[in-house]
Amino acid sequence: SGLRKFEFCHKNSKKHLWSEPLSILSNRGNNHHQTELTMEQITKIRRNSRTEKVRRPPIRTVSNSRTTPRPAPPTVGKLHIFMFIGLVVSALAASYYWIFAREMNSPNSTMNANNNLRAHKSAATLSPVGPSEMESSSKTNEGATPRSPVTTNVVKTTVASVKAPATIAESHLPSQNSNTTRTAKATIAYLTSVTACPVEQRQSFIDAAAVLKHSIHLTSMQNPESISQYDYHMYAFVHPNASACAEPLREIGYRVQMRDCPVALAEVQNDKYRARLANPKAGCCQEKEFLKLYSYTMQEYNLVVHLDIDFLMLRPMDDLFDAFFESDEETKEIPHAMWPNDRRWKGRIEAMFTRDYPMSQPGREVAQVGMQGGFFIVRPNQTAFDELVHLVRQGNFNAGWYAHTPDGERVKYPGFYGAAMIQGLIGFYYGHYHPGQVVELNRCYHNNMADRPRASNSKCFSPVDDDCMDCRHKKITDIYSVHFTFCQKPWTCPNLTEFGPTTGKMCKEFHEAWHRVRHDFEQSRGVAKDYEAGDHSFGHCPMANQYVAMEL
Repeated sequence: SGLRKFEFCHKNSKKHLWSEPLSILSNRGNNHHQTELTMEQITKIRRNSRTEKVRRPPIRTVSNSRTTPRPAPPTVGKLHIFMFIGLVVSALAASYYWIFAREMNSPNSTMNANNNLRAHKSAATLSPVGPSEMESSSKTNEGATPRSPVTTNVVKTTVASVKAPATIAESHLPSQNSNTTRTAKATIAYLTSVTACPVEQRQSFIDAAAVLKHSIHLTSMQNPESISQYDYHMYAFVHPNASACAEPLREIGYRVQMRDCPVALAEVQNDKYRARLANPKAGCCQEKEFLKLYSYTMQEYNLVVHLDIDFLMLRPMDDLFDAFFESDEETKEIPHAMWPNDRRWKGRIEAMFTRDYPMSQPGREVAQVGMQGGFFIVRPNQTAFDELVHLVRQGNFNAGWYAHTPDGERVKYPGFYGAAMIQGLIGFYYGHYHPGQVVELNRCYHNNMADRPRASNSKCFSPVDDDCMDCRHKKITDIYSVHFTFCQKPWTCPNLTEFGPTTGKMCKEFHEAWHRVRHDFEQSRGVAKDYEAGDHSFGHCPMANQYVAMEL
């Protein structure tokens, strides 16, 4: 009767779905009122239920008279569902990330354009690059890039993956995906001139050349962390007297061109000017300084940037390059032009440079202040080169450059230190013969030398600058390039505390930036050494006037 009652309950009960084997129930005897099981029976029931994968009813044990429901374990079907949902979610997330990454790195994307706009307001970023990346900039396109309109002068550059960047200043440029191929707007030729290579200074000179090139590399599109859209080639014009430096320069990625002076001293027609050129006190490098004029002959490039060896790039100059390439009829935005009227420029631009106000007497007209010879950007132009060489050969210089107008009037530009050299020549050439073709740049942003804005009599060097702008107070995160003139050369390890509080503070930041670039270059070559935290020289100057050269 107990068995029949169980079968009846099994068929009609809505509360429990019993499915235990009947053999176990028969062991309970005829007492169908029995509700408690022994532990041995419970163990046997559990074992059988696991074997046959059945759902179990609640069980009351001898030790616990209260019914305790036991939740059923998840079935295999549920686990499969959970795994399938997880895979779907993962696939959707991966697809979204891939689309988002492509949008961020697209040159035409809105997000990338906004990042570029913000990046132009922040400081440049360094990134360690390996030897293969360093060599790629010098080995790619060994033949010179043919000159053509900028719309057709494009170079595809594959950028290799690098590690996280070390910064040249406090703020960062937005990173870009390093495993992408970007198209250069144009390839810019960067040049430096080498007029001498003395043995006692050779190693430090090569160090300076390596740091200069690496700073250009880091601010170009060769560095995946840079927002620049311009590629570069690095050249050195080497005078025969400096031939010993030619091979070391090639080894660090320079394209060396051996060049003699464009005008020999014997060709100068004016005896006084010829004597002035031969005088070492008249300016740097005598007639060899005119090696820089060969910048105008590099017609296989649309733009040429000439820099002195004691120069350092901190940020990309894409906004300046863009202004050169825009249509002559288009109004060009040049926010860092020196004068407000030039910041919306309409017309063709042939050159950009800064002026060397501290080398001139206060109160002179702007056009009569010489170009600062350590930095200028020009369009290569054979006619301009020929005209400049003719001026040097003619030698119309007498304490300043002069010329005669068609009416017979004499126009003269006053002299200053370096006036007989390229500084005075370029200023005179564009000021008198080709006015309206050159943009003077703000020297606090470009070619910053941490110079004093006032003469000893407190007069401002700049003639029409009412505020007498002091470049020593400019944040280094806003500066595009620096020139080690007043601050002295980083590889001489000067005692910066002797420069005074204002100049010394700025010079320390300049020197720290130079040593940081050197350290980054050494890391890329695997020769960087440890240094103490807080050392602005990164261990390269263990004490004043003691420099530790690179081991390349």
